[in-house]
Amino acid sequence: MGVVYHIFVVKRIFSAIISFLIITVIIITPSYAAGPGDLTWLDYYEGLQKAQKENKPVFIYFYRIGCPQCKILNEEIMTDESVKRILNENFILIQIDGEGSKKQRDASGKMVTERQLAKDYSVVAYPLVWFLQPDGKQIYKLTGVFAVKDYLQFINYVGNGWYKKMGMKQYLTERPEGAYRE
Repeated sequence: MGVVYHIFVVKRIFSAIISFLIITVIIITPSYAAGPGDLTWLDYYEGLQKAQKENKPVFIYFYRIGCPQCKILNEEIMTDESVKRILNENFILIQIDGEGSKKQRDASGKMVTERQLAKDYSVVAYPLVWFLQPDGKQIYKLTGVFAVKDYLQFINYVGNGWYKKMGMKQYLTERPEGAYRE
């Protein structure tokens, strides 16, 4: 067997290895789970400052890269036109990779990792949304994925100020005049 044959075999083996590595990277690499791009997302500190200035509640979306439930929230709920409209009109939106090492300023202006911000909010499951008052006080949190109609109830409860008048259970039970209706 000649040198040409050996070169041919080495090229075939090299080609197979490269193909295997490319396929492995595609399969193993988790899907990205940050919120949809057509919503106006801000960093934590900037979002809190803007919320106070504009007197709007805050919607903090804690996600994790590769999280299947986060992907559902992004692709099936936050892409709904009614959800997007209400979020963009009534909230200051912040997104945080709960396991991320990206540095952001906390409420005091100190640089911390996104992972530390998630710890500060006791995030243990994803996706998780914290609703805050414009002054940063916690209102309500949602963990997991809900149907669009249910998500609309939650964001209307906070976005339209119902949380100031009654608890979530009362809001969902009584459906007061002016509350979101399906």
